[in-house]
Amino acid sequence: ICTPSSTEKLEELFWAISTPGTAQYGQHMALKDLNALTASDPAVVADVSATLRAAGVACQTAGTGASLACKGSAAAVEALLGGQVNEYAHESGKKVHRLLGEYTFPAALEGKVEFI
Repeated sequence: ICTPSSTEKLEELFWAISTPGTAQYGQHMALKDLNALTASDPAVVADVSATLRAAGVACQTAGTGASLACKGSAAAVEALLGGQVNEYAHESGKKVHRLLGEYTFPAALEGKVEFI
């Protein structure tokens, strides 16, 4: 979860720190300060979590507070986002799951989730 305002602030900060000649050039932030900048509104996190939980997807706030780590069945994810969940297996035995094709956000998540 990343609100547009925090995304804009993050981009502004990136350019200020990365552009020679600016007052902030080379003055990198501490991780705790960066996490505070990108942390999501707790009310939005609770709302998104409740919407996903109602769809059969369980979530926990990630360590930085800017995102959620979620788990759900392939059927729940497909019903929530559309598309098809596929499983891919490496010869080592490791498996990953990916959503194939385009997906759509439910109306209840519009404006609250920046990306998946």
